[in-house]
Amino acid sequence: AAAAHEDVTSLLGLLDGAGLNVRALDISGMALRRVVPWVGKSSGEAMQNALLINIGAAASHLMVVWGRRLMVDRAIEFSEERVFSRIAKVLDMPEHAAKRLLAEHGFAARGGNKPSQFHSVLREVLGPELHGLKAEMNKTLDYAASRTRGSGVDRIFLVGGIAGHAGSAQFLGEALAKHVELLNPLAI
Repeated sequence: AAAAHEDVTSLLGLLDGAGLNVRALDISGMALRRVVPWVGKSSGEAMQNALLINIGAAASHLMVVWGRRLMVDRAIEFSEERVFSRIAKVLDMPEHAAKRLLAEHGFAARGGNKPSQFHSVLREVLGPELHGLKAEMNKTLDYAASRTRGSGVDRIFLVGGIAGHAGSAQFLGEALAKHVELLNPLAI
């Protein structure tokens, strides 16, 4: 819907060159809306309602999938760039070093009940950013509850670039005080 024609044809050419036959293209919010009930069916649950936290490189979206429809799709000021920038600024290091550090260590709290030193530092460094994310998430959940007579979501899923880092769902779950899972349809 918003991609340049050349970028789309380039991507289609790349996929065709890899031997894939593309039958349709979908916009991210609607594509994710289609995946949620499918994930619920494959796990044997009657899960229909979910909050998706889609953390992108430059912007993020909070999406509420309610039954067969995409109820909310809000852009928020939280992104991979902000995470890396915050780590680089507070730890006084170049941004590429912050990216490498996070790629090597991830968000995982390694080693039993006691979090690693890096995990503790990350929690402290990213606290203000995560507080903002939590406030936006709560606004989104409150809006969804107001539209559904007080019903809540069945699950909260994390998707996007940050989701690729080890322990990201658990880290966000701790910060948001909610159970957060990775949405990985390829694991089914």
